[in-house]
Amino acid sequence: MSTPVRNGIYQKLVGTSAVTNLVGQRIYYEQAPTDADYPLIVFSKSSGTKERAMGANAFFRSTWLVKAIDRNTLPGPAEAIAAAVDNALDLGTITVSGRTLADLNHVGDVNYTEASGDQQYRHAGATYRITLT
Repeated sequence: MSTPVRNGIYQKLVGTSAVTNLVGQRIYYEQAPTDADYPLIVFSKSSGTKERAMGANAFFRSTWLVKAIDRNTLPGPAEAIAAAVDNALDLGTITVSGRTLADLNHVGDVNYTEASGDQQYRHAGATYRITLT
């Protein structure tokens, strides 16, 4: 189930000009390449469940982390990307092969700074719950 949702999220982000104007095509699943340019977006599945009704799978719910990462001492650029992503995803639509999207909503914020050597990385984004039938 992860691959169709992953494809749906990716297609939504690369198809949203407000997102690609800020990061271009630098949108990666799970981890960016070590030589990637910044800023960029990384997204990944955090959890997933099946809910049964009448002995059959009725709903598939998953939570996805989508965050901007910028190599910057200021939070503004990463936060601007996170806002563009949120506008694209929260209460929005994605196409998921073989399933029907019932809901896509923002459930929590992500915002932190990471230091690696002399570099500072700003992370800003959110977790999104996706419900499929």
